Amino acid sequence: RESSFHRRFHLNVWAGVIGNQLVGPHIFQGTLNSGVYLDFLQHTLSTLLDGLDMDHNQKDNIVFQQDGAPPHFSNEVRQWLTDNYPTWIGRAGTVAWPARSPDLSPMDLFVWGTMKQEVYSTTVNSEEDLRHRIELAAQIVRNKLSLNVTVRAMRKRARACTRNGGRQFENNLQ
Repeated sequence: RESSFHRRFHLNVWAGVIGNQLVGPHIFQGTLNSGVYLDFLQHTLSTLLDGLDMDHNQKDNIVFQQDGAPPHFSNEVRQWLTDNYPTWIGRAGTVAWPARSPDLSPMDLFVWGTMKQEVYSTTVNSEEDLRHRIELAAQIVRNKLSLNVTVRAMRKRARACTRNGGRQFENNLQ
């Protein structure tokens, strides 16, 4: 059930996971469209990545994953991703990925749910309060990711999915 505070304060947030590190979050100003998203990819993403503890090999082998939201699907965004991340996952991406598979993405399996739980545990009173809660929730996620629990769980799920030929696998997790 959507609460009234969900309608009063609406922000678009981007975040990512590389290994056991949270990238972001980045809170977009105003309406998110493909132009705003492309500007983020071109000018902000590299700054976020520069702040991580990664060697050049890790940076060169990033697989970018995004959902199929309309701002992510413009020709310009997809071309930029193809030019900058030759292996990217998303609608019409360069890597085949099972449809409706949130259990194979650390963002969907862990990050977004944890952040929403932390952010909306009590009524949000203002947009500033919402922004502050997003930052606090991100720190909680960072702390949990640093324990490597999520990374190990994702590897276990990926192996189970592969063993099962990409089909339903949750009942085969050991």
